[in-house]
Amino acid sequence: MRIKLDRSGKTLLSHQLAEWLKAAIRRGDYGDGDVLPGIDEIARLANVGRNTAKRALSRLAREGWTKPTPHVGSVVVPRGVSTLMRRRILFFVNDPFYCYNTEIIADYAAK
Repeated sequence: MRIKLDRSGKTLLSHQLAEWLKAAIRRGDYGDGDVLPGIDEIARLANVGRNTAKRALSRLAREGWTKPTPHVGSVVVPRGVSTLMRRRILFFVNDPFYCYNTEIIADYAAK
């Protein structure tokens, strides 16, 4: 899989890459709780530098799409969850019952 970006300079590559990753999450390529590819892999797939890939992943985290987790990577936050609920989920990430907690929150948010 190659990630094609518009290199005309009208839009930052990191923004395009973040939008591409969001679209992949929306399509279901990456589901709730999945770990996105790492910085090096994304940089290779998009043929961009590591800093560009890192900025794209940081943008996803800032917007609540992912939660960066040490020694794991960028974990996809459940879709359909409100911003407030996404912020609450972030507190559960370091909990040993992470999957259990996110399922409860996702079920609650769906109601």
